[in-house]
Amino acid sequence: MKRVSLIVLVFSLVVMGGTMVAAQEQAEMQSGPPPVMFITREHVKLGHGAAHNKTEGAISRAMQRANYPGRSIALQAISGSPRVLYIHPFGSFADAQKLHDTVSKDAALMEEFQSLNAADDAQLESADIGIFSLNKELSYGSPSSLAHQRFMEIASFEVRPGHYAEFVEVTKMYIDAVKKAGIAADWAMYHLEYGGDSGIYLLFSPDKSLADIDQSSADGKKFRDAMGEDGMKKLEALIASAIASEHSNLYVINPNQSYVPESWEKEDPGFWNPKK
Repeated sequence: MKRVSLIVLVFSLVVMGGTMVAAQEQAEMQSGPPPVMFITREHVKLGHGAAHNKTEGAISRAMQRANYPGRSIALQAISGSPRVLYIHPFGSFADAQKLHDTVSKDAALMEEFQSLNAADDAQLESADIGIFSLNKELSYGSPSSLAHQRFMEIASFEVRPGHYAEFVEVTKMYIDAVKKAGIAADWAMYHLEYGGDSGIYLLFSPDKSLADIDQSSADGKKFRDAMGEDGMKKLEALIASAIASEHSNLYVINPNQSYVPESWEKEDPGFWNPKK
């Protein structure tokens, strides 16, 4: 439930707190990484996973019945603490405001969501929201639809103050080595704009299956060979200088809690419509 209510509550603070360069393209989930993402994070109480899945599934169906104008994809953590991330894509902050204005004026829809809120609250330890912008310079690959993806690897980087240029150099060294080695790779890099420390970057890399991770591990030697011994030493030194901490986690896409474009459902109805 917080994936809706927190966006409605927080958005007025976002538009007053500052501005960013608005992207020119619309945020269609099927056209690649969206320029702006609101990410709602819900930490689920131990033993409440099934109940939380049921409640959030009901919210997704309520969105569908109401023809809710936004979209969201639910990522359920496999590693780390029990939690779910809800990804809300937008083409710009202006698009986010349009959704906010529409939802906040729909009294019937808000009342239905509020009726589910009590059950959701009882299942959660906490909930928060972060607002991220796409960094195209640090992203790589030819992103395709997530309609047939099943997992998401997310790496979080805390960049030391004043060391962004080194972080850019690290990422570009990775990109160059991946190209040289002929490694199939695809990732989107996002910067945290609101909701935490300014030096936080998230790298999203989708997988069709866990076998993709096996392949990435097997490609490690190709990467090192492409970098060369001197390149690896330089890379490691830059990482130590630029990055204060790094954490990687694995998530599985939860179709029951997601609300995705109709085109995705048509592409793979057996996966996206388990609740029907």
